[in-house]
Amino acid sequence: SLCTTKGFEFPMRSCEVGVTDNRHAPIQVSFRSKSGSQRTLPVVLMRQVRTDHRQREIGGDEVKANFTVGYRLWGASIVLSKQLLELDGDAFKGKSILEIGAGLGLPGLLSSHPGFGANRVHLTDFNTRVIDNLKYNLCLNHSFWDQTIKGKATPETRAFALDWDKTFDQSTHNKYDIIIGSDLICQESDAYAVARLLDNLLKDDGVAYITLGGKESRYGM
Repeated sequence: SLCTTKGFEFPMRSCEVGVTDNRHAPIQVSFRSKSGSQRTLPVVLMRQVRTDHRQREIGGDEVKANFTVGYRLWGASIVLSKQLLELDGDAFKGKSILEIGAGLGLPGLLSSHPGFGANRVHLTDFNTRVIDNLKYNLCLNHSFWDQTIKGKATPETRAFALDWDKTFDQSTHNKYDIIIGSDLICQESDAYAVARLLDNLLKDDGVAYITLGGKESRYGM
């Protein structure tokens, strides 16, 4: 499948996810099948995080080096989304899906499309601005799909904080059938954190789809 993005004006319904602002209209991400395929692929809408929020939003000196990376769309998330579209048509049917380090949430938003038939889809990050934006993007897409897709229900969806560096309380989290993530490794410690998270949150028979940038990408990890 191929992918294109463009600016998109859409009559956005009210979504209570923080302070109202005048950011640009959402990006429309369109996927199209390879030549010869008759499969209709989803369209996903995404709003980016405002650039004037690129500031220290965590108190004191405990500011993560990768604090604002979730404010933009990275190539690895497009690659992962294309890979998910190439899976068997029933791969997500009835499944629980978790996106970690979601950022703008393209793979997770795509996974919540009614056509995939997932049971629940949860998008997570540690930055509160990113989480608010994820909630907005979920609302935006469900509103869009409600108008354009008939006869198929959207899964149960949530966006919430999940900080890999904090003490993990197994009792407060359910395990998932599928965990997805893209461009997660900004420093060596992230690799160990992701491994711990997969060990704690992925079911024994579950599967993880993780896409990372090359060594020339961003931080050189």
